[in-house]
Amino acid sequence: MFLLKRLFTLLCIIVCSYQLYFTTMDYLEFNVITLLDIDFPDWLTAPDITFCVQFLDAVNWTAWAIHHPDLLPDNCTIIDDVKENRSEHIRQCFTDMGADDFEGFVEQHFTVAKFYKLVIKADSLFKDIIIYNKTGNFNGLQRNHEIFCTTRTYHRDPHVCYHVACRYGTNYSDYIRFNRSRLIHSPNPGAMYHVDLYDEIFKSWDDVMFYIHSPLDLPRGPLQSYTVVKPKEKPSLFLISYIRVIDNLLEPPYATNCKNYHHNVDGTRSLMHKYEKCLNNQTLKLDPSFVMYRTMIENPQKVEANFSYRLRYKHKDKLNEIRTECERLVRQPECKSLHYIPYVIGHERYLYFLENHQSAFLIFAPENPDIKLKKSPVFILETYVVSIGSILGIWFGFSMVHHLGSLGSHLLKLKNITRLVWYSIYHRHEKPLRKSVNLNGEQMNQKQKTVDLPTIIYYRTHHSRARTAIGDSNRIISN
Repeated sequence: MFLLKRLFTLLCIIVCSYQLYFTTMDYLEFNVITLLDIDFPDWLTAPDITFCVQFLDAVNWTAWAIHHPDLLPDNCTIIDDVKENRSEHIRQCFTDMGADDFEGFVEQHFTVAKFYKLVIKADSLFKDIIIYNKTGNFNGLQRNHEIFCTTRTYHRDPHVCYHVACRYGTNYSDYIRFNRSRLIHSPNPGAMYHVDLYDEIFKSWDDVMFYIHSPLDLPRGPLQSYTVVKPKEKPSLFLISYIRVIDNLLEPPYATNCKNYHHNVDGTRSLMHKYEKCLNNQTLKLDPSFVMYRTMIENPQKVEANFSYRLRYKHKDKLNEIRTECERLVRQPECKSLHYIPYVIGHERYLYFLENHQSAFLIFAPENPDIKLKKSPVFILETYVVSIGSILGIWFGFSMVHHLGSLGSHLLKLKNITRLVWYSIYHRHEKPLRKSVNLNGEQMNQKQKTVDLPTIIYYRTHHSRARTAIGDSNRIISN
């Protein structure tokens, strides 16, 4: 019977240790689960928009004819020297060449800054950007302050991009916000703002990559969503909306191991911004003659390097090393990422259009809810403690109530022992003081002094061997 009891105890210890080990390992892995939520927020932040077109569509052919009249394809011959027609002839020559070959031609003859002088600028493309906040047409704006809309032109080999950003003031981080429930009062119900384009430029484009993106940064990297818009022969109104996806991760030590790149010390605004900045810096060190393919060049007028559409094959092995090095800098994902998925609701052609009618884009508030992906810990500390207590309770009858009761009795013992120690210290110093009083040799009748001294009585109960100190008042008489 004794041996059986020992074996059972050993079995309990082994199984309990096994469960404690794996429970602890699960906790220390800091795994997460994904919680899906859909939400219609009361307030909407107005996103930025960006148009991107191929090099061939972005060139100002009049400027080309003025500054580079002899820079033509080998099989191109200009017969008509009339200035008005020369730019159209040059355009037709390069159109016959094709967009891909034209990109190689640009790379061969132009630096980034030199080609930037020949492209159509954003202020020549956008006629007007309208947000109704002054004319009495209330459309749910958060504030009735003056709104500033700015446009910029970027290179993103092999594209030219035109960016539109509207803010409440000159502070770039003072985003415009709309109340969803009040957008019904806008001139176009549900529309946040619209953009007018000069149709003589817009209608000549083949395909337009239309981005709706977060105002925090430009549309960088391959993960940005866009929709392709095909311009019409006649001025048209394009109705655009979007779906917003918000992904929230957890910082270390959790498995998602995310990092906030928006407030990085080197001035980067997102993960892809840091990655592209690293690529361009490293490639310029490798060869000052070109920048990395398909990265956003924010100040193209200052970059004297070449485009890398063809040159990237020359340094293929070295560029792979640079990519690997830059990927180490962004190994941790973004803690909070916003993904905008634009889509075309429809388009309308102007049946009766005047000369001042231009193609326009109406940006509507999303009709679909935001999709929120939130990571949550599988094991939090409280859950881990409860799991450990449950395992101990199953195998050994561990009870917090029992152990708290034992703790109380031990504290009572400690209290009585402390009182006894202080009593001993007190009397050790009291005897020399009484002897000094009788130095004159006279006998003094001293009164009996009584002191309460706790005595320690130990007893045993039937169920436990615990000893408890019980204080008892006795009189100690000193003569």
